[in-house]
Amino acid sequence: ADYIDERCGSNEWNSENLTCLELGAGLGLPSIVAAKHGFDCWATEIDETVLPLLKKNVQTNFDCDDSVHNNGVRVHTLDWNDDIDQHPPDLVDTDIIVASELIYKDTKPYWSTLISFLRRLRSRRRSKSNFSQKEGKLSYFDETPTHGDPLVLLGYTLRSRNLAIKEAREFFAMLRQNGFEVCPVPHNLVPNSENRVLTTLFELRWT
Repeated sequence: ADYIDERCGSNEWNSENLTCLELGAGLGLPSIVAAKHGFDCWATEIDETVLPLLKKNVQTNFDCDDSVHNNGVRVHTLDWNDDIDQHPPDLVDTDIIVASELIYKDTKPYWSTLISFLRRLRSRRRSKSNFSQKEGKLSYFDETPTHGDPLVLLGYTLRSRNLAIKEAREFFAMLRQNGFEVCPVPHNLVPNSENRVLTTLFELRWT
């Protein structure tokens, strides 16, 4: 959330007409921040116990009674196994994908499903005959836009009591095996990173 706020606030990102899809949103802070900068956001969850809290938090932040569409944030149930064509086009044809704090022991059985879902999102976006690349640079690492591929931001916190470092490395190895380049964003570019020394933000680039 801080990184999105910084990139938008410094005018490095022109958020006009851009969309953001947050996976496993929890309370939806990245979506809320992005929406306040002009993104059209989808905050998605599958956990039925979390969804009411997500909707309530979005409502509170936008002082709105509508739990479905709140000033740029739409809350939506999403299973990574879903056929993406059953979801609204502007949800799956997204510019930025945020996946924060999804990698821990309880989610390990779903890591391959998450990676497959990301690949399907990219394939759908690339296959659209009417797709046109939006102007502007989203990736910190690229000097030019990446041929229409969505930017994937992955936030990971090392919690050795929950997930051994060796196990976490398995996930990043799976990403590389599936055509991703895993690029850590320098800590000095992420506001307040000194308060979260065990958390790293990654850009997942398509190779």
